Amino acid sequence: MTDARLLDDCQAAALLAPVSAANTAAATSGSGLWLDISNFVGDVLVAQNVGVCTGAGSINGKLQAASDVNGTGAADVSGATFTSVTASNNAQIYAISPDQVPAAKTFIGYVGTIAGFSAVLVSVTAHGRKRIV
Repeated sequence: MTDARLLDDCQAAALLAPVSAANTAAATSGSGLWLDISNFVGDVLVAQNVGVCTGAGSINGKLQAASDVNGTGAADVSGATFTSVTASNNAQIYAISPDQVPAAKTFIGYVGTIAGFSAVLVSVTAHGRKRIV
């Protein structure tokens, strides 16, 4: 197709690798899992995939912005939250614009809070288009 866009500039990154998160700390992105979106064009799509949940409870995910790859100065991105998940097999996508994060905080990361569940299998990935320079 002559009008099809080449996706050479498309980048995917894990903000949280698929893990069994039995507590809040395990469902929080760690050192080096922050994605620099300063060179992205348009929205970055962040997918939260919750698989098996053991027990009864909820998981609440949100996006934060920081000044470096280690999450320095992390602060919530206004409105960048996922709907609370209370059952297994739930996938959600949030579109974040680079304009939503302050110029000094161009790294985004994921924080999940688990309440009640004894274990949750969850992963978070980000997908966006890098600017061609």
